[in-house]
Amino acid sequence: MTLRVRVICGFVVAVIGAVLASIQIAAVLHDTHAADHAVTTKWAPASATSNQLIAHLVDQETGERGYVITHDSDFLDPYTVGRQDAAQDLAQLRQLVGDHATIASDLTAVDDQWQRWLSEVAEPEIAAAKAGDLTKSQQLVENELGQTLFDTLRTKAATLQTDISALSAQERKSETAAIARLDRAFLATLIVGGILTVLFLLFVQVWVLRPLLALIATPST
Repeated sequence: MTLRVRVICGFVVAVIGAVLASIQIAAVLHDTHAADHAVTTKWAPASATSNQLIAHLVDQETGERGYVITHDSDFLDPYTVGRQDAAQDLAQLRQLVGDHATIASDLTAVDDQWQRWLSEVAEPEIAAAKAGDLTKSQQLVENELGQTLFDTLRTKAATLQTDISALSAQERKSETAAIARLDRAFLATLIVGGILTVLFLLFVQVWVLRPLLALIATPST
């Protein structure tokens, strides 16, 4: 094998090692970025929105009952704003995590129960209070159906919140695992790189320098 061929072989081995290491690190970096992206742009916002949803539902009940009992129209403000905010919360959750089967089912359950509470409890009670029918509005308030429906709504919203939190925690574990794999990949690259460097130096010593020195030492004829 000529000296030229030996140098080329050594160079090719070094390049192949560098390429393989780069591919491994790139793959792990992709996994790490994907996991981080899922947490920061999907599950973390979804978790915060699910917390807001429960608060906005409670605002509606507080405002509705306050108006029906006191006939003070100021109580309708948190009810009206709460309805708008809850609708936005549900829309945002569908956009963020609605593609997950469990969350999609939870969202449907919450929305259906919310609409039932609005149509069977909140709206009739408010309409009776606005019409001045104190007897009817009082009967509606004292009816256990309203509290039962809202308790069920709160339970379903809490289930949604719990499921989102569990899936968010799962994604965070995936992110942590991806970061750990990245650390191991860098460490492995350093080790392999060190080994290849040593082998390359030995290769140069044995296949290049030694024959070259021998060639130089050979007396010319």
